Amino acid sequence: TTSQNGGQSYSYPSQIVQDSNSSKRNLHLGISQEHVYATYEQDMGSNRYDVFLVNSTDGGFSFHPPVNISKSPEDTSDSILTVDPINGKLVITYQEIGGAHTIHIMCGGC
Repeated sequence: TTSQNGGQSYSYPSQIVQDSNSSKRNLHLGISQEHVYATYEQDMGSNRYDVFLVNSTDGGFSFHPPVNISKSPEDTSDSILTVDPINGKLVITYQEIGGAHTIHIMCGGC
């Protein structure tokens, strides 16, 4: 849903994100100018999660298809999204849990 008047009123939800066939957790949102970013962890089966990123370049009116940024054979957790509200640079971190706990950092525009 969007607001064109500083939050005094909101539009009827025009964008519904719903997937009843999978389990998602750990949603994070980030906004910079007209860009809206969201990350979440999705169950890929056998209780193994990957980190996905979706983004919008039109203020949230539409979103690009989700991109699997972790593509890990191991379980991932503790994902965090940080977006600079001025320049739009984003950083996504997540932990890969396997034989060794590895922390991954993805930096967009850094």
